[in-house]
Amino acid sequence: MVVRNIVNIQNIEIGNAKVLIAGPCAVDDRYTEIVGEAMRYGTHIARGGAFKPRSSPGTFQGDELMGLERMAAMREKLGIPIVTEATGVTRRTPDGKRIDVLESVIATADMIQIGARSGQQDFLSEVGYQTAQAGNKPILFKRPLGLSVQQYLDSIGYLTQFGNNNIVLCLRGEQKDTSTTTRFKPDMDAIAQIKDAGYPLIYDPSHTTGKRELVIDYAIRGLERGADGVMIEVHTDPDYCYKGERVCDGQQMIKPYELDALTPYLNRRSIPHDEGLKMVNVPT
Repeated sequence: MVVRNIVNIQNIEIGNAKVLIAGPCAVDDRYTEIVGEAMRYGTHIARGGAFKPRSSPGTFQGDELMGLERMAAMREKLGIPIVTEATGVTRRTPDGKRIDVLESVIATADMIQIGARSGQQDFLSEVGYQTAQAGNKPILFKRPLGLSVQQYLDSIGYLTQFGNNNIVLCLRGEQKDTSTTTRFKPDMDAIAQIKDAGYPLIYDPSHTTGKRELVIDYAIRGLERGADGVMIEVHTDPDYCYKGERVCDGQQMIKPYELDALTPYLNRRSIPHDEGLKMVNVPT
């Protein structure tokens, strides 16, 4: 019999009920408005990127510390927990300033995300150590690109070696595949393998598909295959994310009202205090 690991974030038990995580790719000045709208359609945890991993240093890197401040301000107003990515232990800005990324994210977020580009053992060990020191703060660990399911499961040991077992796994597609209509090859078959290992699992249809018109369909597929929840990128104006210097994943973001299609699959009322979360100071 598989022993199920349940991760509790402000009375939201990931692994015990279907959870919806939603928010924009990158945090901007509309963050509170966006999350407020997403909460109307059952969002339990707000996502958003303050630090963004990018291939080129000349591209938009996120609002960084200001982004974390906006996330904290939103949580203070709306009462919903937040998850955001730590892109490294530190970061050096173009003007030479050193930012303690991991320390800042742990101090602010309710759950720390490790992205698919950040699965190196030294970083995993540091995240495991620092989150253990911070009271075993929960970690959302995305499957690194190029790792088999077994290698992915084995690498969890770097996170748990210091005593933090509050690990939630996340699938976001395997590798680029020109034979499919999606951005990455959907890793639906991995859901059952990971569930057999006992870890709560979130499915990310936004990064898997890379296309907003496919997001809801793949979210439903993931939930039907056994995922404990989904993480979806939303924005009140997805096309805004194509403009100016703040280019982000607008092509895979949907509008918050589209989350309503997931209602039959989320069993929202089985989550403690869910109704309270949806009613706290939501903007009108």
